[in-house]
Formats: sequence, C-alpha cells, structure tokens
Amino acid sequence: MTAPLAWLPSTDPLSRIQNMPALVAELHHLGTTRNPDGESTHTRHVPGSRPPLDLSRLDILPSPGWEPPLLRTLAEEASRVIWEAIDDDTRATHPQPCGLTWTAECAWLAAVWADSRAWLDEADMAMVDDTISVTYARLARAVGLKPPNAITCPACGAPCEIDGPVLACTATRWQPESQRHEYPGPAALEKRWRLAPPMTAAELAAELPVQRKRLNQWHRRGKIKPAPHTTPPRFYPWDVIAQLWPDITAAIEDKDKAA
Repeated sequence: MTAPLAWLPSTDPLSRIQNMPALVAELHHLGTTRNPDGESTHTRHVPGSRPPLDLSRLDILPSPGWEPPLLRTLAEEASRVIWEAIDDDTRATHPQPCGLTWTAECAWLAAVWADSRAWLDEADMAMVDDTISVTYARLARAVGLKPPNAITCPACGAPCEIDGPVLACTATRWQPESQRHEYPGPAALEKRWRLAPPMTAAELAAELPVQRKRLNQWHRRGKIKPAPHTTPPRFYPWDVIAQLWPDITAAIEDKDKAA
C-alpha cells in the first residue's frame, strides 16, 4: 500500500468521508494487480482473448468521460440529500463543487457535515449515513482493508466498537443512556487494569462486567490462574480482561512487542 490505512469505525463517519480519496488513490496505485497486497499475478495468455474486466475498479475509478457509479451514488444519495435539506445561508457557506471527483465531493461533504445534521430529518439522515457506510465499505473492500476482529459485548454478545474513550455495544447504542452497554476503551482498560494487583472473584465481579460464577468456571477450566500463595484465591484483573476482550489485550501486547 502507498501508506498505512486503518479501518475506521462506523461511529466516525466524518473520518470515513475524509479517508475516501485516500482509498481511491490506493486502488489506483494497486493498478491491475489481482491482490490488494500488490503482488502481480501472471496468467497464461490465450491468443485472441482479453483479460476479464474488473468491474469493481470500473465502479470506483474515474477516467476521461467516465463518472464511476459509486461516486455518482455518493453524490446523489448523500450530497444532494444534504444540499436539498440545508438552508440558503448554509448553502452560501458551502457552495457545491464544480465537477464530480472523489476529492471535491468528499471535501464538500466533510465541510458541510456538522452543519447538515441540524437540517436533516430522520429519514434523510438515515439515507445519508447508510450511503457513507456502504461507500466506505466498498472502497475498503476494493483495497483489501478489513475491519478488526469483532469485540463482543460481555452482556449480550453483540459487536462492540471503539467510540472515542468508550467501548460501545452496537446493539444498544441508540437506547437510553441507562440501557446502553458501554465499557472503558482500550486505553482506559490498560491504564486501570494491566498492572493492577490480584483481586478476589467478588472484587472482580463488582468492578468488571463478569459474574462470580463465570470467574469460577474460568478458574476450573484453567483459563485464569490465581496468584501464588493467595487464600482465598486472587486473580490478576488483566487475565480476566483477556478473557472478556481477547482482541484488545492481544492488540496491546502486539503493540508493545513491536515498540
């Protein structure tokens, strides 16, 4: 890849919009290689044959006289919806770009994004958000960028996403605040628990989203081990965190190894 590209969560649509031109540039850089890692694939040439048309590239990359369908969809189902919803003063502040390009369209969307939220009704906002999500996913897939392994919610098993300093359950994100499943994000977890001293099962159950019964099961199965010479047994909180969110602890430890 031309530069490191990281998967951006759906909770950050503005960053996704700003990142779209880089994904398009990455796809262009990959050229006609079959694989997103840039490795060329050689195939046997058959006289009179033509290489298969890569429809995914045709759908994304512009060329003289060609406006890619994915870009047109972004303009029609996101930019146009926003333009028709905002008032005249906001339009004057954010005039529409001249010409349809990924760079210009995404720059306009990013600039008007914050102002537009006040003018979109529920249906239009859902259409715009869905268009941004689908567009980003297709661009990411075209360059081989994949989301990280899902972090599951300990309470309901639904996927969680990092939302600023919080680990938010996607299934309860739109519920009233008292009903949401939210947990400290990776940085807060590491700071609070990585070097924390051993604790009893009762203490851990009071501090973390895990029941004593589950801790006892993990103990019996050897998934967590008590600290030496502790009676009653005390367990390292970071070992419990590793059972609750293994992808988070693995990523933190991999980061330390690479440092």
